[in-house]
Amino acid sequence: MTIFFIKSTICLFMLYGFYYFVLHNQKILLFNRFYLVFSLVFSAITSLIVIPVKSNYALNNSFDKFTPTIGYFIKGNAIIGNTYSLFTFQNILFSFYIVITSILLIRFTLNIFKLLGKINKNKKVDYQKTSLVLIKERSLPYSFFRYIFVNRSDFENGKIEKELLMHEEAHCLQYHSIDIIIIELMNVFLWFNPAIWLFKKAILLNHEFLADYTVLSTFELDDYQNTLLNLVLRNNSACLTSKFNYSLTKKRLIMMNKKTIKDWAILRKISTIPLFILIAITLAFAQENKVKEQKAGTDNKNIVAEGKKGMTLTNERKAADKEQEPSFQERLANERKAADKEQEPSFQERLANERKAASEGTIKVDQKVQIK
Repeated sequence: MTIFFIKSTICLFMLYGFYYFVLHNQKILLFNRFYLVFSLVFSAITSLIVIPVKSNYALNNSFDKFTPTIGYFIKGNAIIGNTYSLFTFQNILFSFYIVITSILLIRFTLNIFKLLGKINKNKKVDYQKTSLVLIKERSLPYSFFRYIFVNRSDFENGKIEKELLMHEEAHCLQYHSIDIIIIELMNVFLWFNPAIWLFKKAILLNHEFLADYTVLSTFELDDYQNTLLNLVLRNNSACLTSKFNYSLTKKRLIMMNKKTIKDWAILRKISTIPLFILIAITLAFAQENKVKEQKAGTDNKNIVAEGKKGMTLTNERKAADKEQEPSFQERLANERKAADKEQEPSFQERLANERKAASEGTIKVDQKVQIK
């Protein structure tokens, strides 16, 4: 898993660097959109796919070896295992990652249900190919799939500019919400990766460029730019933060006036092909070495498993020996029997004693006879 995070991070930074220096200033908006989204999917899939690329040089992936192990010591015929604490640095770090990821996932889920709740609870009005959701909260128009959320009083009083509604309609018809869900999900699981935040910012800005381009197909450039500037001044006086901030609006105004040479645009698009191929080959080469190290790690695990099995057999043998050993009372009875056997005279000694006793008895009888 650590190797996956490292490879995906390197891949994302390389792809974003190419986008920043080669593509983002060019008016190839639709291509940039698919480039950014495809880069996210490409970095995730390529870091997992195993492509056999043989190499005689083994890579030392020390990051992947950052794992706690259990050691085993051989003492005679017994195998002694030592335990380790669960409160290791890696376990603490992984627990911290799980907590943050869970919080972000819960927040993402709640935001989805919040939007769905607004759609179900509030009044909806059909508008062109979309639906307007009339809400009470004071905010600028925003969209989610085919729904555009607008302030009810502003809409009923005709205070919402048609350019803004067409701008949000473009977001709906071009399905920009799909891109946002993809980047938000990746942000949930890769929140520690700064490249994800850069991609998120670039994708959202490119969405604005695409929607502006759609609006300019109907409205005049000067009128639309004046509308955006009025929104910036109005919202800056009303609140400190707004979707229509000065920096974002400035970039949008610059892109509206930019012109791109067609031949250079085609060349820039074609140059992305060798970039993806180069990154895929690089990751595949590292992945093959990773497979070799995984095989070596599997062998080590088998050795440890055999050690565990041997330790188990040794313990079972000890237990069987203990069961076969006599109890304390049995040992005491056996010792008493042995002592009694040692004290008993042998057959020859008993025969000699009997002969002696018989001879003594005969002498006593003779003495009695003589006395009489």
